[in-house]
Amino acid sequence: MLKLTIPATEFYDERKEEFFTIPETTIRLEHSLVSISKWECKYCKTFFDKRPKTVDEFIGYVECMTLTSNVDPLVYSCIGKNEIKQIEEYINAPMTARKKYKQSSSKKAGYVTSEDIYFNMIMYGIPLECEKWHFNRLIALIDYCRVHNPSDNRKMSAKQQNEMYRDLNAARRAALHSKG
Repeated sequence: MLKLTIPATEFYDERKEEFFTIPETTIRLEHSLVSISKWECKYCKTFFDKRPKTVDEFIGYVECMTLTSNVDPLVYSCIGKNEIKQIEEYINAPMTARKKYKQSSSKKAGYVTSEDIYFNMIMYGIPLECEKWHFNRLIALIDYCRVHNPSDNRKMSAKQQNEMYRDLNAARRAALHSKG
């Protein structure tokens, strides 16, 4: 979870011809499958689109990530470059010590939706409570299940298998302080 403090900001109301201040506000954010699902419902498109999000879509995602209740909607218009950087760093953080294996997807479609992720959770028996985990941690668990599930009929290529073994051996050598 990310705690983000948005500084107090002064606005001018043209109708009333007066200034007003939005006080400093701390909001709690969670980058999770629940947040992504809310965003996809709002914008009716996949969150994982290769094209960059507009400012409105990004702020809309911050609203979907918000766990704090009763946040004044004007607070989101006070988010500056510093806060955006913190949010992006949080979204991109791995949130796991697990190394991601490179495995080709059997899906031919060019996009993934939150429903695809929910399907994978159900297929691998991952409890639905995990939808509230940091999204990258959930994806690491799904990747782990995909690689280690013996009933999964998707096989790794020889190149992928060699890469996985090379990574595992490197990790073991580093942990044991040996050269091989």
